[in-house]
Amino acid sequence: MAWTTPTQRTTGTLITQSIYNTDLVDNIAYLKGQAGQVVLEDSLKIDIDGIYSHGFKTPSRREVRFTWEMANVVTATTRPDVQLVGGVTAATAGGGGIAVAGTGQIALKVDNETIGSQSRIEQQDELTPAGWTTSAWDNDWTVSKRPYFRVEIAPENPEIGTTAFVGFRQTLGAAVPVGTAEHFFGFRKVVALNAWQSACGNGAAETDNTMATWLTQARHIIEAWMHDSKIEFWIDGTLRDTITTTLPTAALKLVVGLLDNTAVGPATDSRLTIGEAIFQEDTP
Repeated sequence: MAWTTPTQRTTGTLITQSIYNTDLVDNIAYLKGQAGQVVLEDSLKIDIDGIYSHGFKTPSRREVRFTWEMANVVTATTRPDVQLVGGVTAATAGGGGIAVAGTGQIALKVDNETIGSQSRIEQQDELTPAGWTTSAWDNDWTVSKRPYFRVEIAPENPEIGTTAFVGFRQTLGAAVPVGTAEHFFGFRKVVALNAWQSACGNGAAETDNTMATWLTQARHIIEAWMHDSKIEFWIDGTLRDTITTTLPTAALKLVVGLLDNTAVGPATDSRLTIGEAIFQEDTP
């Protein structure tokens, strides 16, 4: 069924059954769609890429969301099924900690007076069941599948020696990723900089740009999306940077974490409160 543009009628025109059906009945059915579904006009389309870039879940996207309950699960040894959903785990040391920070939120914190104090949420490595030579459950993220993340954050009490990272990286660990040593992309705070960098690396070189301050004492939404030979970095719905060089090519895992690299900071802990965290990629 197609749309038929009605002819403008004048007073006294005889409206025949054919005119009535074509101008009214058929056009209403076209606008409504079959079985009550909406049909878009031929000149309209949906920008699927735009939907992906702002984090809407779609049937063709693999998605992992982590919450306090997922961060607090028992070890993968006793819960291997968490691997099937890209399970994440908590890691702390040196006075670092993770706590519930309100409904649907968790707070990472580090002791600014302790070198190596750390607190992070990260994706677990795949398990290799007993008797198997390799793992059957590959939970890595593939750069060719346009990986994307959207995380709500609220940083508090920044300290010059504290580092932070939110994003995808090749090698799990407390220290922020460095592009000359591993593949990665995401938001990074380095020592001596109370600001977020947009950063990525390919194991041989890296690209980074300072985008915004530590965003202290306020909730913000940060997003990064790798697609079409570029990585876009968004803060609060505004595109802040686009990187087209030193893009990662290796398999990646998701990480959100803090690390204190000095013992000269204030007694007040640095904290990073996390609300909803969404990580996506194309499937299959």
